[in-house]
Amino acid sequence: MNKTVRDDSQIIAERIRLARKSAGISQAQVAETLRLHRVSVTGIEAGRRKLFATYLLPLANMFGVSVSWIVGETDPETSLAEDRVNLAARGLATFSDEDLDRLWWVIRAMRHSPPQGKKVEGGVVGTDSTCGSQSLQST
Repeated sequence: MNKTVRDDSQIIAERIRLARKSAGISQAQVAETLRLHRVSVTGIEAGRRKLFATYLLPLANMFGVSVSWIVGETDPETSLAEDRVNLAARGLATFSDEDLDRLWWVIRAMRHSPPQGKKVEGGVVGTDSTCGSQSLQST
């Protein structure tokens, strides 16, 4: 199957959005660094605006990824889900042992509780807005 320009621009758009969010950086911060308007960054992330090559290195440095990864050269078969896991793992490297232990308990708890809005016997799981804990809401 031949890749089209549209496929390449979508890969770049998705990876920029993913890397920015994973780095905890706002579109406004990206815009300021690149000297663009925030709506231009929105357009780049949506694949509606072309990304000039001169922006690739500053973006890669800002997000802590390689230019090759942004443009999809590292592994064309890698799914966006795998990219998310890899970016998350890179961020975990900065956690203390104590924080990693806490995170492990959170992950275990999440695996054993139904997702938000999922129907379960007797109601729907929702979030208690006062403390962020899950609760069962009758339907």
